[in-house]
Amino acid sequence: MPVRGTDLSTFEFEEVVTSVEERFMRVYNAAKVGNAKVESQMEHERVSTGWWLVIQHLGLALWIGTDKPAIETGDVVRIRISKP
Repeated sequence: MPVRGTDLSTFEFEEVVTSVEERFMRVYNAAKVGNAKVESQMEHERVSTGWWLVIQHLGLALWIGTDKPAIETGDVVRIRISKP
């Protein structure tokens, strides 16, 4: 999806919501990965209060807590970063 912005102080784009775990499964062939898994805070034993949203345009993941707005996998979200 195109990146929009009227100047260099605003960066806006749309992203289809996926979790880190889901992105990992899409990128890597499960047969080749074997028993590899995504490490860190996504393990339910460590953190069970939300999930990571992959923001591919920025190359990062954003933590979404369970008390935040109802964002689900497959939703399209608009992300805007701007300088005040």
